[in-house]
Amino acid sequence: MGSGNEEWTMKKKPQIFTRVNDKNVPVSNGVLDMLAQEEMKEPVIREYVRSILAEAALDVRDLGEKVIVLHDHGDTFSVSLHAKKIEGEKPFYYNEDMLGTFEARKFGGCSGAYEVRWAEAPKGWGPLLYDVGMEYATMKGGGLVSDRSSVTPAASHVWDYYYNNRDDVDYEQLDDWEGRLTPSDKSDDCNQEIVYTGVHDTMRKSWDFEKGDGESWEKVGRPLLMRSPLSKVYRWAGYSIMDELRNAGKLVML
Repeated sequence: MGSGNEEWTMKKKPQIFTRVNDKNVPVSNGVLDMLAQEEMKEPVIREYVRSILAEAALDVRDLGEKVIVLHDHGDTFSVSLHAKKIEGEKPFYYNEDMLGTFEARKFGGCSGAYEVRWAEAPKGWGPLLYDVGMEYATMKGGGLVSDRSSVTPAASHVWDYYYNNRDDVDYEQLDDWEGRLTPSDKSDDCNQEIVYTGVHDTMRKSWDFEKGDGESWEKVGRPLLMRSPLSKVYRWAGYSIMDELRNAGKLVML
């Protein structure tokens, strides 16, 4: 990706101590005072990230000449944002014309979900790619889960936003590989190490999944699993963004 793009994974820290946000909307002094405290609490940071995602999101109406290219490889698929549509019976979309991309793969277990492997886009376009990816993963069966091996703090906030703020998205609780939640149902078993490590837990708790202590799991592991946005599979339940793209001539299926 070019250096001019800002990754939607938000690896760069947001500039929060300003009088206006990125849409030039004034921020109240009360909000500034709250953010300016020396020790910013996690809920405050999460709420700020939610507001960024809600305000900055671009949609189909903002595409201009850009198009969304969905490439299905069977057990993997990608949703990419390209600068313009390529005409022809079998158009080839070059990487240098690609502005952003979302990639997912069939993971195995996890109620048949697809696992997010990569997501990067110019500022404002990530939510559209992610939503199309979730809709398509739901159409293919299973839905979408976070990367099961590594989740950045910013990506964790994205899943938190889906979990707490999106009425057009359904979610289902997944079990761990050992089937501690639903012993008789293996279909929902999923790698939950990313949850048990507690790296993204709001209460800063963790559980030693390698020891597998049943008593400590009931006290610590189960609550960790139940409250984490990363322990769920998410499915699209809103209007069809793919249909909107198709009707606007902005969706290319490969």
